[in-house]
Amino acid sequence: RQTPHIAQTEQIYRKIRDRIFDAPDMPHSVKSLSRDLGVSAFNLRASCQSFTQMPLDRILMMLRLNGARRDLLRARCLPRKVSDIAMDWGFFHWSRFALRYKSLFGETPSQTLKG
Repeated sequence: RQTPHIAQTEQIYRKIRDRIFDAPDMPHSVKSLSRDLGVSAFNLRASCQSFTQMPLDRILMMLRLNGARRDLLRARCLPRKVSDIAMDWGFFHWSRFALRYKSLFGETPSQTLKG
């Protein structure tokens, strides 16, 4: 038997997971998830940390970076700019985006776009 706290934590985490998987091409944020799910940002973060041992903000950042990478790879033959793709995924500070992107993927966003 699960304690009520563990069951509630799991339920909130499943809501987060389901919302993200229902719309994988959206740049989710803690604020948007909180609004959409009707759960406080504090409870979202606490439930995710407790259930996955990983901060929700980090998970969302990784998902957004991966989404940007997918779009950069798709845009190789299209007239798209790195900055436009970054903004599509909620990155408004391009230098921070480029640093995080390179840290995760080992190349800059423009290198990915160029192929």
